[in-house]
Amino acid sequence: MGCTGPHAADLTYGPNVGNTMATTYLWNYPGATTATAEPRTQHPDFMGGVTGAFGVVLALMERKKTGRGQWIDSAQQEIGASILGPKYLEYNVNKREPKPEGNRSLIAAPYGPYQCRGNDRWCVIAVYNEEEWQRFAALIEKSGSKRDAKFATHLQRVRHKEELDKWVTSWTIEHDPYEVMEKVQGVDVCAAVVQDVEDQFKNDKQYAATGFLVHMKEPEGGDMVTENVPMRMSLTPGKVRGVAPLMGEHTHEIARNLLGLSDDEIKKLDEEKVLY
Repeated sequence: MGCTGPHAADLTYGPNVGNTMATTYLWNYPGATTATAEPRTQHPDFMGGVTGAFGVVLALMERKKTGRGQWIDSAQQEIGASILGPKYLEYNVNKREPKPEGNRSLIAAPYGPYQCRGNDRWCVIAVYNEEEWQRFAALIEKSGSKRDAKFATHLQRVRHKEELDKWVTSWTIEHDPYEVMEKVQGVDVCAAVVQDVEDQFKNDKQYAATGFLVHMKEPEGGDMVTENVPMRMSLTPGKVRGVAPLMGEHTHEIARNLLGLSDDEIKKLDEEKVLY
């Protein structure tokens, strides 16, 4: 909350900042009567890092000019609220109170997750301009489902989102989510499977191509998969060198090589149950 003002001393954590900056309300579903859309991504955390870095750079520039340092007061609540500029304009300029949008978008239609074949399987699709719409609609029409005349313009598609979503879903529900993604991406329109953990292990081609998932054998757990180093450097790429140590696995090695104890000393400590 920053270092000044009536809430300066209040301590909170990430999700609560979303409540105070209104995203909990704005991210809810249209027509919802309760505030159930708790933010699952802490935007103020990320924005705080970016804004904080800029603050430090600006302070260093001033120090270089004048030799004076500065105190930087960076409130995550205010940083988070600063990304809601369009909503402030909606209220101040258009005199309309912004309403919850859920997965809606004013700049893309169709937009959001669409149900696919299978149990709780979804693919996100985003169509941003007229050229993309023409390619996407033509793709669906290949199945024999014709587009409605009320989808002729972007504004009409936004206004008739419910009917548009039903039309898109009538096509996606007949296909596997990866099939939907590949077909939609094939006409240069944004699409991505809503992956679960099993997808990431078995179906994600990107992970497979980069070697991000590492297969290992754990002494007690058996075969397992873990993540690799998440960045690849040309000279020192790094790698997963082994599984996590077992309890006490390196006790004798550390006692002998790091502490310089003799085998007799280690044996005595073992008998006295000092070591584990």
